[in-house]
Amino acid sequence: MKRYEKLRIIIFVLVAMVLFYEINILMQPVWLEWNNYDRTQDFYEQPGNTIETIFLGASVTVNGIAPTELYEDYGICSYNLGTEKQPMLASYYWMEEAYRLHPETLKTFVLDVSMLRQDTDESFLHKALDAMQFSRVKLNAVKDYAKDFSEVFSWFIPVFTYHDRWSSLTKEDFEKYGYNTSSGTRGYHFALGKLLDSNSASEITVPTYLVDEEAEPAEFNEEALVYFKKMVEFCNWKGIKLVLIKTPVLNDWDSSEHNAAMKVAEKYQLDFFDFNFYPYIDEIHYNNATDSVEGKHMNYYGAKKLTAWLGNYLTQYCGNTDVRGNETYAFMETEVEEYNRHILRAELGDIEDVSEYLQVLYDKRDVTILITVKDDAAKSLSQEQRDRFALMGLEKLSALAYRDSYLGVIVNGEVIYEESKHLDKEAEDAEKSELISSYEGTLADGSSYAIISGGHYLGNISSCIIDGKDYSVNTRGLNIIVYDNKRQKVMDTTVFNTGESATRIPENAEKALVMAEGTDFARLSDTLQQLALYNRSCANVKKAIALKEDIGEDGFLQYLKEFWGDENYMIFLSVKDDAARSLDKDARSIFRKMGLEELAELERRDSYLAVVKGGDVLTEVRDHGETPITLGGNGYTLVSGGMDSGNKSSIEINGEEYSAGGRGINVVIYDTALHIVVDTVSFDTYAIPVDTSEIIEDKEKND
Repeated sequence: MKRYEKLRIIIFVLVAMVLFYEINILMQPVWLEWNNYDRTQDFYEQPGNTIETIFLGASVTVNGIAPTELYEDYGICSYNLGTEKQPMLASYYWMEEAYRLHPETLKTFVLDVSMLRQDTDESFLHKALDAMQFSRVKLNAVKDYAKDFSEVFSWFIPVFTYHDRWSSLTKEDFEKYGYNTSSGTRGYHFALGKLLDSNSASEITVPTYLVDEEAEPAEFNEEALVYFKKMVEFCNWKGIKLVLIKTPVLNDWDSSEHNAAMKVAEKYQLDFFDFNFYPYIDEIHYNNATDSVEGKHMNYYGAKKLTAWLGNYLTQYCGNTDVRGNETYAFMETEVEEYNRHILRAELGDIEDVSEYLQVLYDKRDVTILITVKDDAAKSLSQEQRDRFALMGLEKLSALAYRDSYLGVIVNGEVIYEESKHLDKEAEDAEKSELISSYEGTLADGSSYAIISGGHYLGNISSCIIDGKDYSVNTRGLNIIVYDNKRQKVMDTTVFNTGESATRIPENAEKALVMAEGTDFARLSDTLQQLALYNRSCANVKKAIALKEDIGEDGFLQYLKEFWGDENYMIFLSVKDDAARSLDKDARSIFRKMGLEELAELERRDSYLAVVKGGDVLTEVRDHGETPITLGGNGYTLVSGGMDSGNKSSIEINGEEYSAGGRGINVVIYDTALHIVVDTVSFDTYAIPVDTSEIIEDKEKND
């Protein structure tokens, strides 16, 4: 064979190999939400022997723990290797992979126990392992799962696994070529949405706070437990601490699962922290309404709380060190800088003054700010705000008049375009269409944009279209869109209704509610009203728990005292069997002073019902007949039967039974503001005398 023919064959083979390699990259799916390229690529770009703690688990881990926060606040170098529904098989092999690259520095693995409940799912195993670099670790992981050699082979040649994806390829698949890692989050998935945005207070799950220790432990998945045991053995072998946690997921985790996880932790002598229950849910100050995206995954505010708790724990109990200032970790400063670009969105949401908002962005550079006005944005602008606009070079914004149209464009701290137009109410319609303000331009990455503004008499519109999508909030005031030139995506889209108020309510609802303390409930925004109601609902549960812990079986009066006199509570009382036998003279005297005249006269085996609102006794019924007595009202029906008259207690509210049904006095507390039952309890005043000491002592002090 002639030399040039051999050369042609070699070139052909090389080209075919390159094409085959590129096709394999192309055919492998892009999972941007929980399993993005940034997480895995950035992990492999970390300098060897620098990471001390690795976080493993499902998407609740990805959303719940922010390693860069750990570095900023505690100096801990860590990484989040969670993936969507990460099978325990994958968690184990990512543990091995992390140790392969950081054997000298690894001190701790923190595992969320959610996936102990589930078997290995191939699709989620692919999401967890496809991006793992080829090594002995990945080969062993695939061999563990694959049924035969052909399946092992297909794992490493994506074109065989994903050969049917040709018809579903998108622009994102081609963006993998030459992809530049956006570092800074270190595996954490940044999210800002909150459950409160789309749910009323009554729809958001309230914590139970206390674990039901009598609940039968759930059955964990056998295969998951096999790999969990391998994790324990691996950590024991390598001298690394394994810590178990459960992130707050109030509607997807219960006492049975907690008890099962605790059983596993005790078996292997591991620390286990469940942030769905006392004391840890309170230690991180978790609020399901504001700290969860949709009830399952934590947002930035929740992750910041959990991460802070873990930072303290890792420092005190796991030997994690503060590496800030160590030259080996100088690369982390770049990570922090990148991370701060992510959290800038949250910081912007907390800024109340539009001039301060623009100033922060003006100083950040690397951003394009697009400003449009709808209706009016001038009426409530202060002179101080106008002066600050002028100092930034926004001369026309500083001089904005009532119901003017306005457009402004700031690129990297330089005002490149401004326009404002004014039209009186009496102008002709033909003139209005000509005076609507519009401007078109090109962003740093080549994307085109078009902005439109119409004051109240000039079309009454705000629009900001970037590559065909309108990002404007399009409501009254200054509509602002912020484009991150470096990350090439919209960073923020918001509005300041400066036609109505010089400032706005911060997006951080917890912070905003604290700031609004003392404000009349009716004057709060809808969001803050719902948060106030949800917080009250949580406080009710805590109050009931604390009461039951503090008072004994004789604490009937102490219990009533906690709710008596508060107009937001209704108290329902119903007697079953006998409640009079142990009522002494002191107790009956106090009942009379409270207005419970019939209860003060209760005789052996009497039936008895009462309804109290605040401190007012709305109605009382006592009877010694042979049939139960009934009392009905708006949304409730009460029934009482003494020993000789049915021997029953029923307190039905809105069609649902709440009476504890115990012998003696059954009590139900109803919150009239939230329209929910706060607590239900029974006091056996047949067998146990009522403790009156605290009430008498309070009276003597007042006298």
